[in-house]
Amino acid sequence: VAWLPPSPPPVQWSDVTYKGLEMVESVGRCLGTGIKLGIAVTLDVADCTIGRIPGVGIGFDIALAMISAAMWGSKGWAHLWEIIDITEQLDGFVPTCTLIAIAAMRDK
Repeated sequence: VAWLPPSPPPVQWSDVTYKGLEMVESVGRCLGTGIKLGIAVTLDVADCTIGRIPGVGIGFDIALAMISAAMWGSKGWAHLWEIIDITEQLDGFVPTCTLIAIAAMRDK
């Protein structure tokens, strides 16, 4: 009879999610604030063009919120307000990523 090592404790989904978000935020902390500001401006320009396509815009807004949260922490989730505009025509003209970036840089 072979000896088997004890099995590891079961992994909880909340642990996996927390570790994943922690890793994404650590990647965002490695970038310089100037680079992150440039990325935010680029994402806002993309939101003004690609994000205006009906149907695509909502998914794009969710992706931008996740990217903003990765770069700026919990402040980045404020980008989700753009989902309220179901027409996808108005929210492209508000530079949400850039505003979040400026607010986060001011706090540092």
